[in-house]
Amino acid sequence: MRPKLAVIIWLSLCSSFLPAQTGSLTAFSIIAQSLVQLTGGQSVHDVSLSGTVGRTISSESDSGTILLRGVGVTESRIDFGLSSGLVSEIRTSGSGDPQGFWTSTDRSNQPFASHNCYSDAVWFFPALTIISQLSIPGVTTNYVGQESLDGIAVYHLVLQKSFPDLEDTENNLIGPWTTEHFYIDSKTLLPVAITFFEHPDNNANTDIPIRIEFSGYQTITGFKVPQQIIKYVNGVKLYDIQISSSQINSGLSASTLLAQ
Repeated sequence: MRPKLAVIIWLSLCSSFLPAQTGSLTAFSIIAQSLVQLTGGQSVHDVSLSGTVGRTISSESDSGTILLRGVGVTESRIDFGLSSGLVSEIRTSGSGDPQGFWTSTDRSNQPFASHNCYSDAVWFFPALTIISQLSIPGVTTNYVGQESLDGIAVYHLVLQKSFPDLEDTENNLIGPWTTEHFYIDSKTLLPVAITFFEHPDNNANTDIPIRIEFSGYQTITGFKVPQQIIKYVNGVKLYDIQISSSQINSGLSASTLLAQ
């Protein structure tokens, strides 16, 4: 199923849930209501977010501009204009299997390990993050319960993709790479954070916890867009992103992300 078609189908399903529904809670009902809050029931094809970023790697800090773009649920490009140079992170599935790579100032490419290409490609835009999970027919959902996250009452959900065209042994291997934990504000139904695991290039069995935090949501053409996005790797802040401009459904194409 093409991502755009999947988006429309899932939004149609989600629109049957009332935003204030508090009856029988399931992971699907909560995530569906959250998607409605994020999109206002609109379909999503592409997104472009721009702003500033602070980056810390080990003891070295850097800052500059950032442009985050996504098309569908599998294509994304993040361009960092840092004082140390230009760096881009690209994710794509144009040739079938998901891929990812970095490009640096000298335009050299450094590919991602294949096991790190099954995590969310558009992690910076919560609506497409949710859709990327729901667009797979074999997704499993689990409602863990109500918790407190940094003083905010949240619903804790776990979603994991399962690919119908793969053998059980392959799904058992890939499934954990696709698993995401969602923490949804129980009052606003907006995502507060998502977590998942990445892994060293040479060891797919060693988990590195990733946490993405969203805050300062503003309504842009009917969509809820977080104005601050923070990414933690193994409990240490890697990126602190402040969004100043947003465009949604501008007609951005996947080929544009790869062409630059």
